[in-house]
Amino acid sequence: MYRSYRKKYGYPILSLCALAVFLTLSCGDSDYDTTLNGGDYSALYDSLSVEVTYMDSLMEADNLLALENQLQQLTESEELWLRHMDAPEYAWMSFWMAIFHTRLGDLHEAKHYSEQAVARLDSLRMTPYNLTFTTTVLNNAAGIEAEMGNFGGSVELLFRAMEYYKGDTINEDVLSLYNNIGHNYNIIGDYDLAAQYFERHRALTWQLGAEKEYGRYHRNMGELYYHTGRYEAGVDHMKQAADYFRRFEQSDEELYVNTMLAQHYIALDRLDEAEKRLQGNLQQAEHLQLWETYVEAAISLFELHLARGNEAAAFAAIEQGLSRIHMNNTARMQLKIYDRLIRYYEEKGAFQKAFNYLTERNSIQDSAFNAEKGDFMREMTVKYETDRKNDQISQLELENQRERRVKTAYLAGLVLLVLIVLLVIVLLRRISTQKKALEEVNATKDRLFSIIAHDLRSPMIALQGMGNLIGHYLKNGNREKLLQMGNKTGETLARINHLLDNLLNWAVTNSNRITYNPMEQKVSKLVEEALAVHKAAAEAKDISLTVDVDAVSVWVDMNMAATVLRNLISNAIKYAPEGSAVTIGGAFDPDYYVVRIQDEGGGIPQEVIDALQQPAGALVSGGSRQGFGLGLRLAMYFAKKNYGQLMIRNEMKGAVAEIYLPLAVHN
Repeated sequence: MYRSYRKKYGYPILSLCALAVFLTLSCGDSDYDTTLNGGDYSALYDSLSVEVTYMDSLMEADNLLALENQLQQLTESEELWLRHMDAPEYAWMSFWMAIFHTRLGDLHEAKHYSEQAVARLDSLRMTPYNLTFTTTVLNNAAGIEAEMGNFGGSVELLFRAMEYYKGDTINEDVLSLYNNIGHNYNIIGDYDLAAQYFERHRALTWQLGAEKEYGRYHRNMGELYYHTGRYEAGVDHMKQAADYFRRFEQSDEELYVNTMLAQHYIALDRLDEAEKRLQGNLQQAEHLQLWETYVEAAISLFELHLARGNEAAAFAAIEQGLSRIHMNNTARMQLKIYDRLIRYYEEKGAFQKAFNYLTERNSIQDSAFNAEKGDFMREMTVKYETDRKNDQISQLELENQRERRVKTAYLAGLVLLVLIVLLVIVLLRRISTQKKALEEVNATKDRLFSIIAHDLRSPMIALQGMGNLIGHYLKNGNREKLLQMGNKTGETLARINHLLDNLLNWAVTNSNRITYNPMEQKVSKLVEEALAVHKAAAEAKDISLTVDVDAVSVWVDMNMAATVLRNLISNAIKYAPEGSAVTIGGAFDPDYYVVRIQDEGGGIPQEVIDALQQPAGALVSGGSRQGFGLGLRLAMYFAKKNYGQLMIRNEMKGAVAEIYLPLAVHN
């Protein structure tokens, strides 16, 4: 009974509860201090704390006879600590008395002390420590009610615990409440409500990042699906539960889940898989000396062999369980096996055999308990004498009280140090970011100077040469040559003007002063204005310009769109061979009008096209190390700034640029 209560119902670790109350009392609350009679209470509390700690260790070691003897002595002094403790301290003591009686299987006494603890909760002033303690007391009381079959009362206590959080459900304590409420509904057969609370448990586990809790969630869902006959779904959940328990090294939980998984397999008639799980459980439980788990696996093997119709193997499994029972738990585990045999013979209608096992069960319960108690009392006499003379536990507890405040101060100092380290890290990251930004600005400036030096040098040298030639032709009176030099000078100056315009736009975009002001514009007008700048250059190279665009309006920033078209038309004319053609056409896309510019040149290197496909900020900041032209950078940037795009590719004959211009305004 106790094992199923702790494993399947669950509550917070008991030692944490003791610590929570102890910390609360040590905080110097004046409401509590008024109940103390000089130093009498302090000595009483110290003594009881040591006693409870020792009894908790006996409980964890399964020394039940020693626990019963200690509990009897503690009960005899109940009148003393009832008289000298106020309500909060007595609630703490009653809580532990309920825990010890539960462990010994005396649920009526456990309920009595649990009710005393619950009755005193209203006198507690809620603090984070008291809230945890209050939740644990109510959780424990609910567990006792569930063990006694009063699931309605159990749920009522759990909902009372929920009320203390006043909507603050993002709290680790609430995980156990959700788990336990769902477990109650699962037992009484209200599976829809059980599933709802298991799902809340899962959602809160995700919010808190408490990955360890997923094992409990999947185990609960596996049991729910087992009860509702959805065995395949139950298998999936039990496997996941086993994975989580294995990952967090919860061996006893993993073995329990494997036994339940075997029960699913038996229900699905997958008996070989069930047997494999159970045999593995037997080996692992024996290795870890988890004898109760061993017995449960043996009983499940009994069920498995009965499902196969092999009664001999079934009873061999029962004998195997009996042969491995640990001495400290012989009586309790034998009783569990006899309970299953009694039920087996009752189901078969062999009531005489069932009665014989019932008689033997009662005999074993009485004789084993009395024999073990006599041996234990002789063994513990020496131990008690030694424990009473050796006050190490009390001294350690007193030392912990004195050092707790020092440790708190150390902890506060450590937290402060961590905060300082985090602050330094944040400052270093900010300095690093600013350094990178400064390096980028310097790199951009260097690239600008490089572009200016590269793109201006050639036309300026050409102008200088043409000036010399013009002087020479003037002296010789060569009018035809002078006319040619004039045309070339105009072309060169147009190129310089176009380059300066691009450099100005580039500088404005880098200073973040450029703004997007969309207006409705005729595509034909935009193309016409862009061509007007470059007609002279086209005529000089005898390049024919063909325009075929629809009478359609687009929403663009006029200056940006004009820059895009001018740059692309300029590139097409610049790289087109003399006597060739540059075609400007248009077509509709669902949300755009696409202007297509095609020349008959040698195309654009693919690495240049690839380098253009980068974020807009890198296009204008010079973040790329590629040496492609500034005009193409600006065209690509402004096309994106206009909520469109620019696509450039090479075809069989020349390069093609497609500018996507939005048909509707973008807000």
